[in-house]
Amino acid sequence: MSTMLYINLTQVFVPLYLHETLGMAASALAKIPLVIYLGSLGTSFVVGTLNKYLGRKVAYLMGALIGIMGCGWIYLRSHVPTFTLYEIYIVAVLFGAASSIVLVTNLGVTTDAIGDKTGSGAFVYGIMCFTDKLSNGIAVFVIQDCHKTFPNTEYYGHVLTFVCGSALLLGSMGVISLSICRTSKPNYTLVSE
Repeated sequence: MSTMLYINLTQVFVPLYLHETLGMAASALAKIPLVIYLGSLGTSFVVGTLNKYLGRKVAYLMGALIGIMGCGWIYLRSHVPTFTLYEIYIVAVLFGAASSIVLVTNLGVTTDAIGDKTGSGAFVYGIMCFTDKLSNGIAVFVIQDCHKTFPNTEYYGHVLTFVCGSALLLGSMGVISLSICRTSKPNYTLVSE
């Protein structure tokens, strides 16, 4: 759920950030999302290799770190004059790369969690999709409602920084907790008398 929250919220709020916070030209509203998708496409070719050599959980954490770097870059550098000229494109590539890595890896981690219990796979994916759609709808509603209450030119930058970054942190904690649960499972052996 948190993975899809990050991906969908960046898709929704990047254009608003470009328009309302940065005041960029209308052409940027098309270029920056295109760069995000191209970054995602380019990264999708190496996600399989990352998963193969690093493992899914480490690859997810790498993708989350890349996304958090993009969120932090917005927070720290959006006031610099060169940000709208060059740096926003680097941030867009980071967002696209992070989206690709965490999405593909998230689906793999979910498949690993299902394991050989394929009868419950449809239920797991169904619940995952339901919570994804529900959380995204609620998040967008709350974020837009708060914008009416707290009008601020930096608002959408803070949304991309703190809400999207928090979603990645939540997803990372979930992946780490899966690792802890798997390694701390007791090993029971049957002893024959």
